[in-house]
Amino acid sequence: MTFQRNARDAEGHYLIPARAYEPLRTEPLWAVYQFHRGSYAAVARLTDFIDLAAARIAVDALNGNRGGVEHYFKVFRLAG
Repeated sequence: MTFQRNARDAEGHYLIPARAYEPLRTEPLWAVYQFHRGSYAAVARLTDFIDLAAARIAVDALNGNRGGVEHYFKVFRLAG
């Protein structure tokens, strides 16, 4: 998926999405990022680095309450 290969944080660092089975899921490497629709660059990181389960819960809550606004939230970890 092109979006996931090109996703970057606000400072320009590459972001890595979680895989279906993620061996690093319990590590505090994951964060919630905000994106504008159609953009590959994150506007902001909205959480500290947390485990994948907590990050997914936060993303579900944020995406469920955005009320048609032209942004969305995804979980990534920094590359490297």
